[in-house]
Amino acid sequence: PVVFLDGPSNVYDISALGDVVLFEGYNSTKTITEHLLQQGLTKIGFIGDTSYCKTIADRYAGYLDALRINGKQPEEPLVITKHVENRYYQGEEIVAAIEELPYIPEAFVCANDDIATDVILHLKKKGIAVPQDVAVTGFDDKDESAILSPTLTTVHIGNQRMGRRLVQALMWRIDNMDLPKEIVTINTEVVFRESSVKNGIELTNER
Repeated sequence: PVVFLDGPSNVYDISALGDVVLFEGYNSTKTITEHLLQQGLTKIGFIGDTSYCKTIADRYAGYLDALRINGKQPEEPLVITKHVENRYYQGEEIVAAIEELPYIPEAFVCANDDIATDVILHLKKKGIAVPQDVAVTGFDDKDESAILSPTLTTVHIGNQRMGRRLVQALMWRIDNMDLPKEIVTINTEVVFRESSVKNGIELTNER
């Protein structure tokens, strides 16, 4: 028996091979994008290789739908989703992508905390303050996100909880080999911190 953690953008490509456990990403990224829109921000970029995996594709869909529901269209030059060799996990790829932009947006919604951290570091080197000039958000709630300066708005997954859930799924499958394969989605939690607050909005759920 096989249990996959995440999968390709079209997760059904592997669903016949084993069970799949996913992080929820659509609604949480939609919530983060709406949080930025509520501050009056309209030029909001997205960074993430959407060809990489299902969860990043879901996060991008949440970003797009938040804009659409609020009567906005994505600023195409600010949408950085094309495939690159290291999927924006290398700082050099982030720097190159930002330097190619025609202008710096009011906010970046990043597909994960690693991307968000590199974005913040590069903006600081350019003398651009976060969040005063540009708001930045991440995803994963890695340990570093709470001590980054500014602290990072992100989405909490809970690696230990996810690990236990994967083991449970595997054990269940061993005992139920003949039942249909499953795609399981684990809920996540948005954590608002300093990096996304440009206009003095009070934070209500900072971890």
